[in-house]
Amino acid sequence: YQRDHCAFANDTNIYDTMSVNVTYQSGTMLTYGICFYSTQEGYRIDIVGEKGRLCVEHTHTTFGYVQGGNNVRIYIYHRDGQMDEITLPKPKGAHMGGDDKMFAMLFGDLQDDPLGQCADSFDGFKSAMVGICANESIRTGKQINVAEKLKGLR
Repeated sequence: YQRDHCAFANDTNIYDTMSVNVTYQSGTMLTYGICFYSTQEGYRIDIVGEKGRLCVEHTHTTFGYVQGGNNVRIYIYHRDGQMDEITLPKPKGAHMGGDDKMFAMLFGDLQDDPLGQCADSFDGFKSAMVGICANESIRTGKQINVAEKLKGLR
């Protein structure tokens, strides 16, 4: 998308702000929110587990400096009230260096994947299907079962 800061143009046909809740068959829950009309860009990931919470965030703006904007900050909140903070320099390259790694895996120097982190095309399809079902849910006002939509497709 072109970052022109105009969510109100006549040819704008995407949702500006949305939130999606996904409950997986395992019981794990995902909440995803996005706001395209924001002067501050970035992400925040919170993972809550039995031993505490892990928070990763990176924020920047096209209008100037944001505290910590050149860094990735990781916060570990322990159940006993302690907190650890780790600050990493922002990796170079598009999408924080992820694009270069992805292109190398797809078109160049294929690396081993000992942790099984590489997604296949069906994984990509399932990810896209979450967004497709979110749009259907917005349009119909109904909860959509993604697993039902995926039955028999593999």
